[in-house]
Amino acid sequence: GEPSEAESHLRVALEGGNRSGQSEWFTFYAQSLLGEALMDQDKFDESEEMLSVGYQGLKKTRDDIPDSIREKRLSEARERVIRLGRRTDNADLIERLESDNTDG
Repeated sequence: GEPSEAESHLRVALEGGNRSGQSEWFTFYAQSLLGEALMDQDKFDESEEMLSVGYQGLKKTRDDIPDSIREKRLSEARERVIRLGRRTDNADLIERLESDNTDG
């Protein structure tokens, strides 16, 4: 679908999830997906916030993510941040990600 449609659905899901007490890691995953939808609409400032919060949150809650999808979800979120850094020529964003990657 269209990025703007995805943005709308993800915002609703995030709002509902925050109220329903869904898994914290899933909220961070949804934020990462929302960041991607925003990036695809060239809304880079808001995208950076969502992608960064989403990725850092997934790292923080990594032990709560089911084993079968843990590495895939973390890798996808990390790649979204890298994509944004490349699209916006933001070397600092990528460098922060690289230096942060050493703690796992």
